[in-house]
Amino acid sequence: MRSVNGRRQADEEKSHTKQLEEEKGAHEEMMAPPVRWLLREISGAHGCNAKRQAAVKFQVVGDQGAEGRKAFFIEIEARPGQEDAVVQMLRDIRACVEDEPATGPWFAVRFSTTRFGIFEAFPDLAGRQAHVDGGGGDIFRDIERMNTILNVAARVHRVDVLMSKDRFAPL
Repeated sequence: MRSVNGRRQADEEKSHTKQLEEEKGAHEEMMAPPVRWLLREISGAHGCNAKRQAAVKFQVVGDQGAEGRKAFFIEIEARPGQEDAVVQMLRDIRACVEDEPATGPWFAVRFSTTRFGIFEAFPDLAGRQAHVDGGGGDIFRDIERMNTILNVAARVHRVDVLMSKDRFAPL
């Protein structure tokens, strides 16, 4: 009787492992290509612990969507004592986007002492991808820096811009 229960338990563990691998694969497919590449590079070069550590420093959610105006809304939480370093990271990203012709309105915001955000808009999918491939994306791919200053994974939301008001009204 014991061997039957042992086999059943082993079968359940195999099934659970297979389910986790399928979920991981589906999750990676939802990510932008640079994120999938990054996760694969880290797991191959530095082992499982480094992969787990790096993978939690940013997460991309949302679909690419149909063609049209696009944006990123990024939630960032600083490690306690690293708030100034996060503000510097935001300055560094802003400096990069100044030279990106397809990055339009760009805002860095602070919600609390440790919680920050970025909202950045693009005219289309190609503009958003150019931003990912550019300097701002490079900053987020600096895993050592992100691991040092972020408390939890930065959450990068891909969003469609439905409507906007792009100018301040005259005073």
